Amino acid sequence: MSDTATPQAAPVALAEADPPSVESLSTAQRRAIQALIVGTFVVSTAGTAMLPYLLVEQPVTLLLSSADMRNIVLLAPRLGPEVLIPLAVLRRVIAMLSTYGFGLLYGRAVLEAAAKRFALAHRLLAWFETVFVKYTVLSLLLWPSYICNTVAGVTKTPLRRFVPWMALGQLGFVLFSLVLGSAATRWTEALTTWLRAHVIEMTALTVALVAAQQLVSHVRRRRGVAQAQRAHDAEK
Repeated sequence: MSDTATPQAAPVALAEADPPSVESLSTAQRRAIQALIVGTFVVSTAGTAMLPYLLVEQPVTLLLSSADMRNIVLLAPRLGPEVLIPLAVLRRVIAMLSTYGFGLLYGRAVLEAAAKRFALAHRLLAWFETVFVKYTVLSLLLWPSYICNTVAGVTKTPLRRFVPWMALGQLGFVLFSLVLGSAATRWTEALTTWLRAHVIEMTALTVALVAAQQLVSHVRRRRGVAQAQRAHDAEK
């Protein structure tokens, strides 16, 4: 057997190769991933805060802010499938690339922190990581969730394998959500009609609730960082 790879084997090896390690990413690449994560989060949070107004007045903007199942169900009666499906799939693909980037940069550290605080949750995630590595394609197709795509980043699934199967999984998610939205048209249209009559008050309420939720999350994160720092200092 020759110890030199054949020309035919080289492209196959390249296609199956893992992406560069996190440590090998340039500063510009890290910043681009971080910008995508932050940008996606900010846009989604703003869309949630302004949901009543956007649902009534700017349905396309609401969909572009976040294509979660809630928004797809609410918008199904208002946007035709020819508009909703491509925009929702595009928005979800962007969100999942952001989630993949989060897993790539921070996912392993998050799992290790969870192991110390939530043993059961960590065991479940560790089990799913094993399942994902073994059944990557099926996981991306059948469970097109943020957790699944975070694990894809944690395990450094090659992008050329991740992106097409992830996109197909998101298409299935959007179609399923659209079916639910079509079935719930009677209720969602009634809700939209009611919100139209109270759009200012309800928008003010959702803005206040989202702001409060973000404040609580910020305080909890600061406490968690402080506790982790104290634990680290105690181990020295």
